[in-house]
Amino acid sequence: MHNLYNLSGKKVFITGGTGGIGSAVVKNLLIREEAEVFFTSSSQEKIDKLIGDLPSNAKVYGAICDMNDVNQINDAIKLAIEKMNQIDVLICNAGTNADKLFLRMTNDDWEKVINVNLTGNFLLTSGVAKEMVKKKSGKIIFISSIIASIGNQGQVNYSASKAGLEGMMRSLSIELARYSINVNAIAPGFIETEMTNRIPDIIKDMMRKKIPSGAFGGTNDVYEMIGFLASEGAKYITGQTLHVNGGMYLN
Repeated sequence: MHNLYNLSGKKVFITGGTGGIGSAVVKNLLIREEAEVFFTSSSQEKIDKLIGDLPSNAKVYGAICDMNDVNQINDAIKLAIEKMNQIDVLICNAGTNADKLFLRMTNDDWEKVINVNLTGNFLLTSGVAKEMVKKKSGKIIFISSIIASIGNQGQVNYSASKAGLEGMMRSLSIELARYSINVNAIAPGFIETEMTNRIPDIIKDMMRKKIPSGAFGGTNDVYEMIGFLASEGAKYITGQTLHVNGGMYLN
């Protein structure tokens, strides 16, 4: 198997590893790149299914982790280090949404999304970054969203959480650069996943008309950017939000 990004043997921690984008990342890292992967999910059934779909010799570990629970986050970090000895690449992919028009949005709707998408990633990154600082190397990749840049009706909480994530990324990249740690974000546009497949066809057709390429992206399109940022080929790239959206938003 051709190793495109030279990630063989790299120890990768990814949250949300059983979702559409997450599972594609896990599979590519293990099968194509021959990396070692620790992933989290909110479902043991999904963890078992993903591991069952992978080669028996894959160096992969899965664990339940609620990104709204600081104790579970800290336990996941400890377990990842116990299994892999270190973490070379952190991919903050897990996220949630609670879409509702602003005038109907409750405090619970707001806090649920901010706590998982922003605070949870702060807590996770804080624990992992301390380990990376010790060895003076590492790659941290946040999965943001095109919605952080363009906004969307009914997603005030979600867009705020992702915009906050990008702001955290920029400041963190400045602080960690002296330790040879790169910190970047990827902002996918509309990607073909189980979630987007549930959108009514009439709405999907309207969305496609806003995309210059005329099509939704695939999960592998997002992976290719992740693989690049995780590699030494991106060692001079930090503090950036890189968009994968078919031209829907131009920065």
